[in-house]
Amino acid sequence: MPSTCCICSAGFSTILPIAPGFMPVLRAPPNRPTLFSPSHDNVLANLAQIYQDTLGRYSLRIQVRGESGYLQQPAVATRVRCLLFAAIRSAVLWHQLGGRRWHLFVQRRQLVAQLRELQRRL
Repeated sequence: MPSTCCICSAGFSTILPIAPGFMPVLRAPPNRPTLFSPSHDNVLANLAQIYQDTLGRYSLRIQVRGESGYLQQPAVATRVRCLLFAAIRSAVLWHQLGGRRWHLFVQRRQLVAQLRELQRRL
């Protein structure tokens, strides 16, 4: 069971499981004021750094395909790392809540309906 730590990034805090052997990256009090929007470059950079410090240390690498000139831009690389971290975190949470691969196949219509409802609300 992975340990948990408070990872705070540019004004928001959340509890994220950290693989054994990895130290918490950032710490801050939970009542820290919000300084940046969730899509601010500083927030994305902090999340990308968390990805590099935790998941980026594994020997198995995720390979991203695309135009190398574009992917080598620091801002683009930061966004890609941030999205990878969010995707892996979402998959782990889904699995922890009982989600399985076959659920995607069997319950696809229900999932799509719920996603559309969430999208409508936003």
